[in-house]
Amino acid sequence: MRRRRLEAKTRVIARDYLSGALGAAETCESLAKYSSWLPDRFSEEDKQFLNKVCSRISALPVGERKDLWHPDFVGARLQELARIEIAIRDDVRLVCDRVLTTMQKHSPILEQG
Repeated sequence: MRRRRLEAKTRVIARDYLSGALGAAETCESLAKYSSWLPDRFSEEDKQFLNKVCSRISALPVGERKDLWHPDFVGARLQELARIEIAIRDDVRLVCDRVLTTMQKHSPILEQG
């Protein structure tokens, strides 16, 4: 049961990114967590990419962390984050596509619902 919930949440994250509802950096952070819980649904290459991005953005105001930053300091970091988002967006799209394809192959019934 837990695995199904993890797979469902992973699908939501990937689809949210592909629809534009979630940024590339936040998607990487979320998918990196799920890749450790569902290692057979992510390729080694994708897991390495996600972890590399996470280490690159760990000190940046991503997602909810943005609210923790003092307004005087967040501006420059948001510019840095925007540059990273542009650089990784195509690769994140490919990761999301591959994850959704892998999940479809392994759990096609869940895709219908």
